[in-house]
Amino acid sequence: MKRKEIVSLILLILVIGVGFWQYTNRKYTDKRSRIMLDTIVEISVTSQQKSIEPIIEKGFALIEHYEQKFSEYRDSSMVWQINHAEGKPVAIDNEMYELLQFSERLYKDTEGAFDVSVGAVINKWDFDNKIVPTDAEIAEALKFVGFDRIKYTEKEIVVPAGMQLTFGAIAKGYVLDRVAELLEKEDVVCGYVTTRSSYRTFGDSVVPMKVGIQHPRNMNDIIAVLRLKNKSIGTSGDYQQYFEVDNKRYHHIIDARTGYPVVNTFSVTVVCDNAFEADGLSTALFLMEPRKAVEYIKSWKDAETIIYYLENDEIISLKSMGMKRYLDKEYEE
Repeated sequence: MKRKEIVSLILLILVIGVGFWQYTNRKYTDKRSRIMLDTIVEISVTSQQKSIEPIIEKGFALIEHYEQKFSEYRDSSMVWQINHAEGKPVAIDNEMYELLQFSERLYKDTEGAFDVSVGAVINKWDFDNKIVPTDAEIAEALKFVGFDRIKYTEKEIVVPAGMQLTFGAIAKGYVLDRVAELLEKEDVVCGYVTTRSSYRTFGDSVVPMKVGIQHPRNMNDIIAVLRLKNKSIGTSGDYQQYFEVDNKRYHHIIDARTGYPVVNTFSVTVVCDNAFEADGLSTALFLMEPRKAVEYIKSWKDAETIIYYLENDEIISLKSMGMKRYLDKEYEE
């Protein structure tokens, strides 16, 4: 065989080899969104399987399972049963116990500002009709608030009659983690699952995913971009659910000690390994004074935060020490 023929043969083998490698390592990406958990949930999956929709549907089915379990409004849910038990014991499982333990820690760490028993107060705030409750109504509702009055074990819980539990600040993150764990078992390469306030990435992505942080006052703009790989973020903002009366903004992040929304803090974003902690911590930090919040985040392993708040009529950003490694330099302040 002539030298030219040998070279041609080698090149042909290389081309075939590269083509075979590309064929065996080809990847497909699909994403779907659905209204669930009182928001829009989006799931994106990259896999070597061409048919990705059934994988994504498994994720949505699991979300439906948890919505049935943690919803405050479905009479078949565990939360509904607890809230309507009139002081009687209700059986719980390991997952509810996990939510309660995390809730108790944040309750103690925020000196009662974060409290999942604040439901009676939240129910007084009518965001749809822009109605501010009276001081007397708030005071009456606060009589039914106080996590320290809850008694629970791994098997059962007892809450005082009239107390209403709400896990809106942590349940979404918990659900996203469970969905991510499920999808990772489905032979996927990488992906994400997100709501408006929580974002969980998973898998072996080649490059970090870019996630924007909503500008707290310019709704068509982002104020920062994060680069994430196998990380989660939780964001709490006073722009997510609010109304204004007499030029005063009333939003859904309620200090359980006062019954009123926090003032001057606009947005808190937390980055950590799982969405459960990121979700709860973003709300807990929102309820703290910003500098105290940045100091507090040091007590959580691998957790970082960026806080936007009002000072001297200007939006100020405050970051924990490690937050810079997640910020895209193109958008970095």
